[in-house]
Amino acid sequence: YPREGWASDVVAVMDHAKLADRPFLVGHSMGGFVSTVMAALHGGRLAGAMLIDSPVTPPRPAEEVAKPVPAGWTFQRLAPYPDLESAVSRFRLLPDQPIPYPFLVDFVARKSVRKDEDGFAWKFDPRVFEKASVTKLRDYFVAAKCPLAVVRGEKSSVLLRDVADYMVGLLPGRVPFIEIPGGHHHLMFDQPLPLLAAIRQVLSDWERSPRDGGVAVASP
Repeated sequence: YPREGWASDVVAVMDHAKLADRPFLVGHSMGGFVSTVMAALHGGRLAGAMLIDSPVTPPRPAEEVAKPVPAGWTFQRLAPYPDLESAVSRFRLLPDQPIPYPFLVDFVARKSVRKDEDGFAWKFDPRVFEKASVTKLRDYFVAAKCPLAVVRGEKSSVLLRDVADYMVGLLPGRVPFIEIPGGHHHLMFDQPLPLLAAIRQVLSDWERSPRDGGVAVASP
């Protein structure tokens, strides 16, 4: 599952939708990785890409590079569940965090299950992190051909504050950064309205700026 392939999937969706204008792309976590690659390879087709709690990390020691799966994250293929409710009851966030709006997580859980002849299984391949990408994510980040923005949850254990500062420093003065107070990694579950406000703020600033593929600056 190369990131470049996922970016091509996004392009295919855009083509199929026959969009009349360049869209804004908003990606959370792994979706932010895809958005970063999109901004570099297909940025001319985007009005901007917003990365939600999606880290672009500094260079790491060789022994860490050989381990693409974050520490403590393990994935294994599970036996199918006998029914939908059994599967949904086992749905968990990774990393774990408070869930003030359980109905949001329940909605995602139900959309994350598929039914086959053996029962109900997750729409997820545990081999997704087996290999590291050849091109570093930071190389795609600095090569973006459209505006970028970074949003972080204050209590996130995935996008740490020093990593967010590093990302913004890669393109000095060109990447707006918003930190959402009290937010964890899955901001759409614990801070949905502040996240929506942050997205609207960045989009509003971008829409007031020339959309020529350059990088706009939004309010902090």
